[in-house]
Amino acid sequence: LADDKLVLASLEQYILVNRTRLTRAISDSPAMMNLVNLYSLCRSLQNERYQISYSLEAERIIFHLLNEYEWDLGSFDIHLESLKWLFQQECISKSLTYQIQNISRNNFIGNEVHNVYGDGRQRSL
Repeated sequence: LADDKLVLASLEQYILVNRTRLTRAISDSPAMMNLVNLYSLCRSLQNERYQISYSLEAERIIFHLLNEYEWDLGSFDIHLESLKWLFQQECISKSLTYQIQNISRNNFIGNEVHNVYGDGRQRSL
């Protein structure tokens, strides 16, 4: 597998080069969530293992996408470490709060509450 530093640097370069296209065409798409998932995973690895440099501008673009455009966290698969890292970022807390509310509303079906576990199991209460 590629070195974490190289993956993050390549991903940041992609974000910076395509910033205009990202803000116009990619919002509310699986491609956006894949980008956010991968970026967040790379950054979470940075926190766990060692400090690596990262682009503040690329991070700002990712946060802008999450704060300004419609997206649905509940409809995408996201790595647990990516999710943890996202929830540690204060500047997107309003957007994540909105996502939690949507997931909660969508999981309340009729008079039953459905819990979905990380391994895909589901249980009705």
